[in-house]
Amino acid sequence: MSDTPLPPPDELPILPNMDTSMELDLAIDNNGEIYVFYTKAFPEAVNWAEYDFEESRLYFISEQGRIQGLGLDVYKHMQDKIQQAHRIFAIHIENSQSKQIVEMPLVHQFSQDS
Repeated sequence: MSDTPLPPPDELPILPNMDTSMELDLAIDNNGEIYVFYTKAFPEAVNWAEYDFEESRLYFISEQGRIQGLGLDVYKHMQDKIQQAHRIFAIHIENSQSKQIVEMPLVHQFSQDS
């Protein structure tokens, strides 16, 4: 988690996309495991990830209920693997070393028409 305090969630419910403040990448291995590699700590503890199929976007939801988007496009060929996955690994990389690995649930969000 970041050392910078945030205003209350009702004043700042949605944080800027992660790609605006750090290097990051999304990867899926041959077993269908999903990984997000990022270079700056989350501003606060994250409880789960959500994938919105309509927008093809991945979001992280914090313990305080804040939403922070990944900010990267999720390619069509990755969507089938994401739809089958129920967890995601968020890996904080610092100085080419993994500093923290967090496994969290992955929630799927579909439009009402799906």
